[in-house]
Amino acid sequence: MQDHNSSLVNLSIPQEVTRPIVAAKIQEAVLAALGGADKIVAAVVKQICETKVDSHGKVSSYSSENNKNWLDVHVTKIIQEEVEKELKEQIKVNASQIKEELVKQISTKKGASKIAEALLSSLDGTFSSAWKSKINISFESLKD
Repeated sequence: MQDHNSSLVNLSIPQEVTRPIVAAKIQEAVLAALGGADKIVAAVVKQICETKVDSHGKVSSYSSENNKNWLDVHVTKIIQEEVEKELKEQIKVNASQIKEELVKQISTKKGASKIAEALLSSLDGTFSSAWKSKINISFESLKD
């Protein structure tokens, strides 16, 4: 007499088939528990945009330096880059007019005086800081 159970067909399902199904159901359950994919993405984006960073857009190890929102720093940087690009383009396009006006201004006594004044004021204090200025001049013989 044969065993009744031994004649049954093996009904086991391989893990390669069940694993993706189970993983999808777990992912679905997690998303539902967290309020759905849209809420998760919105929360992550909000957190990134509101992250406090330093003036370079990086999170500093010194919390007192993290006084700007990441979004503000990066949007400002993008705008500054675009403005700089446009200014460079305008200077290229109008280079001859700018040159003519600059030459005209320099040619006048008042213009030359203003340029000299600007140069002197930029040099003012260069050698009078709290640091000691040291200049070395050495001469070497060519017949060594």
